[in-house]
Amino acid sequence: DLKAIMRLLADYRSRQTYTAKLLQAGYPIVVSNRTDPFARVHWRQSLALLETLATMGFQVAVQTKGGPGAHEAAAMLPPSVWYVTVTTDDPDVLRRVEPGASGYPERRALIEDLLAHNHQVVVGVNPLVAEWLPSPETLFTTLARLGVWGVWIERLHLNYRQIGAFKPWQHEALGEPLIARARRRSLAPGDMAHVMGARAMAQACGLEVFSVGQPTYSRFWEVWEDTYAKTFPTAQGWVNHCYEQGWAGSRLITFDDFSAYFAQRLPEGRMGIDSYLGAVAHNLWWTHQVPPRLTFQELLGIIWTEPRSRNCPARMPCFAMAGRHEADDSWTLYVDELKMPYMVFDPDGFDSYYTHLELEPAEPATSPAYPGQEEGLEQVPAPEAAWPETKAAPAS
Repeated sequence: DLKAIMRLLADYRSRQTYTAKLLQAGYPIVVSNRTDPFARVHWRQSLALLETLATMGFQVAVQTKGGPGAHEAAAMLPPSVWYVTVTTDDPDVLRRVEPGASGYPERRALIEDLLAHNHQVVVGVNPLVAEWLPSPETLFTTLARLGVWGVWIERLHLNYRQIGAFKPWQHEALGEPLIARARRRSLAPGDMAHVMGARAMAQACGLEVFSVGQPTYSRFWEVWEDTYAKTFPTAQGWVNHCYEQGWAGSRLITFDDFSAYFAQRLPEGRMGIDSYLGAVAHNLWWTHQVPPRLTFQELLGIIWTEPRSRNCPARMPCFAMAGRHEADDSWTLYVDELKMPYMVFDPDGFDSYYTHLELEPAEPATSPAYPGQEEGLEQVPAPEAAWPETKAAPAS
């Protein structure tokens, strides 16, 4: 809605909405998470909007497959980070799965132009599908030679609602066997091997690699932090912080550790930010009495304690809540005096939301490695079995 955007830009300084607060604070604007700004139906509007944003002094980050107007934007915008999607270098596959989109040679030319104009580029191999990109090494070698910073690699995942909305040509383009695999909660072994092999190839080429929930150290997000005056902290940054602090192993990580890392780069004040809890937010309202307006400190507290929230660290393979696995298959969590659970970080990963630690149940710990872990205990149900890479959320 271009008119609504222009109204916001005209008086954002006097508005009290969350979006206006972010603009006032100087956070960059992503163009766009929903539609490609250079799609043929609205690239002229996008170009005019980008020009307006640049004139007003806003910084932008761009996500695109390329298209008309992209090269003009590259020349017009100040140094920015561009995320360019490349899911295949095969022209026949591209015509089938992305009809009407820019071809691979055009996207490669855009990447070269962006780098020539001092922009930073990351490439989204998102999704990575073996049938579309069976040999990723050639693509990664080319991207590294051009000067691309990193690649974002994800599997193809489709939920039932998305599949139900497919048009006949989409069923034909993807094929029912691939759709069936994409519908699975966890990766099929062959797909997992392809994703992990591609990640290793990209790293060997010198590219920074990112996948949601990865337990590895990565500098992927540094280009955003170096380019923009303000950015939000990331889950990857938190993982990196745990590596840098030497917390791998049995050291108990506290909510204070977590909030101290995140809160320093988040806006202050009460705002309508419950959407960060994800699609389960409506369930959490009953157990946590989530107010319509939260501070980020309050939001972080819910995220830390609730693996039903998509942003809870325990949803990642490298974190688990510290507890004691009881004989009846229940768990006793170790919590602090505010009933906040402790977590443990291990790059080798956990297959559950919880990990068993043998700690004295009655006395507070005296070792500095375990400060106050016995201030309280909380009974919780055992988690469902799940892949380490994609832990299933507990029942709400």
